[in-house]
Amino acid sequence: MIAYVSTSIIFNWRIAFWVGAIIALVGLIARTRLRETPEFADYKRRLKLKQKIIALDIVRPKENTDRIDKKAVLSYFTSTLIIPLSFYISFIYTAPLMKESLGMTGEKIISQNLKINILWVAALIAVVPFIKRYHPVILTKINIICSTVVLCFVPYWLGNVTNILSLTLLQMAILSLSFTSDGIEVSCFKHISLVRRFTILAVAFGTSAAVVFSIVPFSLVFLNAPLGYCSLLVIYIPIIVLYWYSIWYIKKLEIQRGLYYNYPDVDHLDDGAQTGEQSSKK
Repeated sequence: MIAYVSTSIIFNWRIAFWVGAIIALVGLIARTRLRETPEFADYKRRLKLKQKIIALDIVRPKENTDRIDKKAVLSYFTSTLIIPLSFYISFIYTAPLMKESLGMTGEKIISQNLKINILWVAALIAVVPFIKRYHPVILTKINIICSTVVLCFVPYWLGNVTNILSLTLLQMAILSLSFTSDGIEVSCFKHISLVRRFTILAVAFGTSAAVVFSIVPFSLVFLNAPLGYCSLLVIYIPIIVLYWYSIWYIKKLEIQRGLYYNYPDVDHLDDGAQTGEQSSKK
């Protein structure tokens, strides 16, 4: 958005940093005024109670039982790989194609990518009602199967882009794998310990982006010469395999907690399961 406005109005590029500062300030104010989730509020209450009990020397402190499920963290990491990959291929990898095949200028490329971003957000919003009714794992399975079939034709499609409509459909097809990624990510959250959840998720997400943006561009430089656009399939195949792994493991965790087959009526069942688990421990 900022790039589009700067090229259209031709304002001083330093203004973009001031806009970013304003957005950061608004985000900081919003973050400090947001209410804590019931899960985190309950955790803080139990933590304070535990500290009081230890201070009174009623019980001796036990080992930390908030263990990190490493497979759940790995599942979150592998599920987020598809987001930066889709972004890179759709917006950056296709830029030379826009210049050479369609003769688009830098300003037109920025404008085109802005339109794709708007369409992408609209597609994500359109998916929300389905996530409210059907488990994200089910939707992700359907999405990944359909998207994989479409991606098989992407190498040929890239070599035969003749107009803006074809380019727009191509970019949306590349982004299609990430349409349900947000839903599957949210399913991961509840299976990662609340104690270090934010840190783990932030590090995993940042690492996945760093891995993709550092490995994929260099890999394509060497693969493009012998394979052409088919080199994309070499990149996508392992990412999709890892994506399937994350889906499989998240489904397994959801079934164990009774949250899969009873979706979307899971909040009551989850609370009941936790209450039963606490009672059995007592």
